[in-house]
Amino acid sequence: MKTVISSKEPLLCSTRQGVPIGLLMHYILHKLASKPAYGYEILKDITHKTQGKWQPSPGSLYPLFKKMLEKGFIEVKEVEARRKIRRLYTITPKGLHHLRTAKSLFINGSQRLAASRNLLIDMLDTEDIPKFIAEGSKLHFNILHAIIDKNTQKLNPEITQKILTEYAKHLEDEIKWVKQKIQTLKNKEDVKLCHLK
Repeated sequence: MKTVISSKEPLLCSTRQGVPIGLLMHYILHKLASKPAYGYEILKDITHKTQGKWQPSPGSLYPLFKKMLEKGFIEVKEVEARRKIRRLYTITPKGLHHLRTAKSLFINGSQRLAASRNLLIDMLDTEDIPKFIAEGSKLHFNILHAIIDKNTQKLNPEITQKILTEYAKHLEDEIKWVKQKIQTLKNKEDVKLCHLK
């Protein structure tokens, strides 16, 4: 069953597999910004980038290509390749402009998420909290590690060091907070044991 939160907010729409349509569309634009590509190449790239966890079918992506064509974000031309006519997609100037705008929205998305955190917190059921904390923190760390690992060669070593130093400071603050919470829980347990005696 397809879940759609709002058809007017493409960044919030999700496909059957849970991949946000807005993210998928913008990833395709991102790929096309580097070089023209065939639809099949993009399908394979998405499968590779998601480590096989999502293997989109042509039926799930080609309607998205059609939508991007209608909006003028991409162009397509038919070319002969290996005795077959294939569709080669390229990004347009309008698509590049849209991609720059969307990247800004994605980058600032964490600020919007932080602003709506109380809504998310209220929606969590008590039994879901351990899994949410464990998986959420692991995912957060994995994303940050991947970003740093992938871009270390591109970044100036001084900038990389500054990023890692700031990241280390945040981790130290987080560990300090966790230790304080653990100590508070131990103190409460000690008080309960004293009252029981």
